[in-house]
Amino acid sequence: MTTSPLDRALSALLTAAAVVIAVSIGYRTFRDEPRPNPASRETIQVRGWEEATKIGVRIGPEKPIIEIVEIADLECPVCRKFFKEHESVFRKNADAVTVTHLIYPLSYHPNALNAAKGAECALRVGRFREWMGAVYANQDLLGTKSWGSFAVDAGIGDTTSFVLCLRQEGSGARAKDVVAFGDRIEFPGTPTYIINGWQLSRPPTAIELQAIIDQLKRGEKPFEKPPWSRAGKS
Repeated sequence: MTTSPLDRALSALLTAAAVVIAVSIGYRTFRDEPRPNPASRETIQVRGWEEATKIGVRIGPEKPIIEIVEIADLECPVCRKFFKEHESVFRKNADAVTVTHLIYPLSYHPNALNAAKGAECALRVGRFREWMGAVYANQDLLGTKSWGSFAVDAGIGDTTSFVLCLRQEGSGARAKDVVAFGDRIEFPGTPTYIINGWQLSRPPTAIELQAIIDQLKRGEKPFEKPPWSRAGKS
């Protein structure tokens, strides 16, 4: 039996529609699938994690309840996202939380190493976190905007000395130590968060991070049973 051109066209149209619906359903299922908990079974203890507090930039009380190590690359868009998202959490818990920043310049980011060197120079004049904020805020301009302009954005007055610091031989020594540490613990990528020695399986949202901090303040163990876990609800 022969089919008319109209029948063939209609059949093709129906087939295409079915494919679109199937793809749509598959995409929606994937998109709506819950994210794994950052303190899930993939969370691991990091041997020798305390080394990070010696080579990184530590901000907060000397003897905190919670020690958070953040491994980040200043040219990493995801790092920028979580830096901004966690800012209010760290401010709210400034009396109990110390954050150690490790700037790990990824080799495939062309401006990451100089940004890390700039962080070291900014630290010398007490503008380390301001430098991080300035670079993240203008991350899209890395490679086109001058480092002196980034320094101005970070509130560094003597930009001439800053640029000389950036270019001097031996700059980036701290970054080398960070890279060695990151490679030793085989961290999964940037950003990575280590809380009281536990490396989370993924970066936590602000709500999740606050939940972890609240549990640690109460002396509980969030890495065994995270408070936002569906399995933990009664």
